[in-house]
Amino acid sequence: MFTYLFASEDAAANRAVMLDALDVTLLHAGVGYIAGLVIGIGMAVAFVTFPVAERVLTPLAVALRSVPIIVLIPVLILALGRGLGGVVAITAIVTFFPTLANTQGGLKRVPADAFTLMRSYDSSTWSTLWRLQLPYTLPAIFASARIAAPTAVLAATLAEWLATGDGLGHVIVSSRAHSDYTGLWAAAAILTAVSLIFYSLVSWAERVVLARYAPSHVR
Repeated sequence: MFTYLFASEDAAANRAVMLDALDVTLLHAGVGYIAGLVIGIGMAVAFVTFPVAERVLTPLAVALRSVPIIVLIPVLILALGRGLGGVVAITAIVTFFPTLANTQGGLKRVPADAFTLMRSYDSSTWSTLWRLQLPYTLPAIFASARIAAPTAVLAATLAEWLATGDGLGHVIVSSRAHSDYTGLWAAAAILTAVSLIFYSLVSWAERVVLARYAPSHVR
């Protein structure tokens, strides 16, 4: 792989192909990842704040998560097209459910005594959420974000593989079709490195945020 990317006569062209594809995959994975986190956290807050929303929407969320993503991809591509929207939706779904489950669990684990203290200060529902529940839930949110980071890259690659015809997912398919196994493994190695970097960045952000807003949870 080193020779393929850096030492062969075609190394510059090979790197250009990989970097162009990587830019596309990073866009797909990054936008879908952020969308999944935001929607998951927002729904978790809604479920805890408005219990009726939890009773109505939780079965739908569980049903969506129960369907294999490889089955959902053709449906989403038909509905949203083969562009950015379809891939982002696929990546967001993969990111969304663990974020929802972990955040909701964290919000429900806030000690009752802490709520009593906030009520004694006549804190509103939203003030309690912002000042107590969300800071207490930050470790759970970041745990979800760490888990979802490599999964988002994998989901984006799978969507590219099956639907869009671009990104590193397409490079893998094309390399396999042409028996270019060195190129295939080079693309796989790049994806692995990106997933590790993505995970490390989220872990770093977790330490920084927790040190400021929830120092008791810093490991």
